[in-house]
Amino acid sequence: GLYDGTGAYEITTPYVTADLFELKYEQSADVLYITHPDYETRKLSRFNNNDWILEAFDSQAGPFRIQNDTVTKTIAASATTGSITLTASGHAPFVAGTTAGHVPSGSTATSKSQTGALFALTHPLETLVYQETLEDKYGTGGSTTEDTSWVALGTLYKGTGWTLVTTGTWTGTLEIQRNYTVGAAHDADGWEKVLQYISVDDRNVDTSGTEEENTASYRAILVDSGDSEEPC
Repeated sequence: GLYDGTGAYEITTPYVTADLFELKYEQSADVLYITHPDYETRKLSRFNNNDWILEAFDSQAGPFRIQNDTVTKTIAASATTGSITLTASGHAPFVAGTTAGHVPSGSTATSKSQTGALFALTHPLETLVYQETLEDKYGTGGSTTEDTSWVALGTLYKGTGWTLVTTGTWTGTLEIQRNYTVGAAHDADGWEKVLQYISVDDRNVDTSGTEEENTASYRAILVDSGDSEEPC
C-alpha cells in the first residue's frame, strides 16, 4: 500500500470490487491511464508523495467504436440554432430520461460507460455531379453566361471532398474558384482562385481535394480559351 506519515494514503475511485479484474492500465512517468469496458477512461496523476488525483481522461480524438450506419437508429435535433435537444430512438445505449450532469457512479452499465463518453457525429452528404462543356473564355471579349464560360459547383461545407475530371482535347486555362463571401458582395469581389490548369491540346486533369477552411461556393471557370473549336 501507499503510506504517508500518518497512515495509508487513499483516494476515492468509482470502481466496485467486481470491476477490479477487468481494469487495464498503462503508465507514462507519473501518470497512470486506467480503462475498463464499462467506464470512461481515467488517469491517475502523481504530483507529490501525498498528492494524487484521479480524473476522467478528456480525449478529443477518440478512439471510437465502429460507426453506426443503421438508418433505423437515429438522433434527431429539435432545432438548428439556440437551445437544442437531441432525441435518440431505435437503440441502446441511449435511454429515456434526463442524465445531464450525472456522474458515472457504477450503478448500471449505461451510466458508467455512456455518461461523459466521447461521441463523433457525422453528417453524410449526397454525392453531387456537375458536368458541363465550357466553350468560351470568361469576361472581357468572352462570355459571362453560366454553362458557357463557367459552371457553378454548388456549396461545399468544411471537410467536404471534391473531384475534378476534364476530358477531350482542349486549349485554355481552367480555374477552380471559391467564395466565402455572403450577401451582396458575393459575386462582386468574393471569388478567389484555388487551382489553375493550363492545357495546349494534350492535357487533361483528374484531381481531388478537400475544403478545409469553411463553407464556400465553388465554380469552374474558363478564364482563357485558345481555340473555341476545342471546348473544355
